[in-house]
Amino acid sequence: MNAREGVFVLLAGAIFCASGLSCRRDTPTVSRGLTEQKCRRWAERIEKSINAGDAGLLNQSLDIQALMAKASAGLELAAKDKAEFLNGLRPMRERFGQEVCRSLGDFGTYKCLRIRRGDGQYHALFRKTGEGVNYHDLHLSADRAGKVCIRDAYLYLAGENLSDLCRRLLIQVLKQSRDRPGLPNEWFQALPAVEAMHAHFRHQRWAEYLKAYETLPAPVRKEKGILVQRLMVARNVSEEAYGQALADFIKTCPADPTADLHSLTWYKTTGRFNEAHKAVDRLEKRMDHDPYLKVLRANVCMLQADPARARSLLEQAAREEPDLPETYWKMVEAAAAQKDYPAAVRALRTLVADLKRALPDLNNDPAMGDFLQSDAYAEWAAAQGPGGQ
Repeated sequence: MNAREGVFVLLAGAIFCASGLSCRRDTPTVSRGLTEQKCRRWAERIEKSINAGDAGLLNQSLDIQALMAKASAGLELAAKDKAEFLNGLRPMRERFGQEVCRSLGDFGTYKCLRIRRGDGQYHALFRKTGEGVNYHDLHLSADRAGKVCIRDAYLYLAGENLSDLCRRLLIQVLKQSRDRPGLPNEWFQALPAVEAMHAHFRHQRWAEYLKAYETLPAPVRKEKGILVQRLMVARNVSEEAYGQALADFIKTCPADPTADLHSLTWYKTTGRFNEAHKAVDRLEKRMDHDPYLKVLRANVCMLQADPARARSLLEQAAREEPDLPETYWKMVEAAAAQKDYPAAVRALRTLVADLKRALPDLNNDPAMGDFLQSDAYAEWAAAQGPGGQ
């Protein structure tokens, strides 16, 4: 995952999740008038707007008042501090949708996989692809006008609710409080190291960040928000550092999909293909059904020089979700690897003609060399006219 993935993960670097400070897990009642059908219609509008590059509806739907209420639960907060923090959340809300749009890249999509009802509220599970994969479990309610709004969101790559990340920002506001309302001593003991970690993260001083991490009190080192950011940092230091960070995360948070999402790229680049397949297995079990996971597994198969299995997986994914662009882009690579150039052209045609996607420069991809010299590709490129691939 690159350093920009998920603006709220970056915000978490400013402070940390101190022991005992997770948000109160309230159980809200389903808002009057909110139905599964209404949530589904809203989700369809979100899909359409985000995939068109418009972050407006997603941003407007984020209920910062509800986030503030949950983030501040149990804390003694002066009215002035609360007002200032609430004002600080407003620009953060604008960045949420903008970051989702930016991270889609050439072939990414934002798709609602399902609407479910649980914990007394409706949830919309969205999958974001493009610059890696992430899942957003949006907790829905209705505002006073009856419009669907997001009262919280569990961000899988962050491994926490958005309200937890906001809470850590809020606690930073309280750090000068004499009364230290409800805050454990280790929180204050760790403040100098946490502030140093934030500075190192901001300036990409990765090794220094890890040194500062080791000075944190033991309970703070085990907090999930800190462990997630340590994973992000360790990947930029060494294979050994990342392996240790991943082992510590799994030990502290076993069976957590956050670790699998973070580790997939590392497993692939280090040749740990069996571990990569196991990570996809766990994600498939967790997500119940997501065709994109077949695309992730196909990526692993291509690295194992098994384009036949990759194509089989991609064909399944295409049947289950016909409008998933990354399926066809990977199909081009798999078909070309098998010298099945007509099939590669069919995948290109689907991307360009059906899904209306612009192709990157294929000449920059070494795997496309023989395919670009084929008659099938030459005929297709000629049909695209001037400026076509």
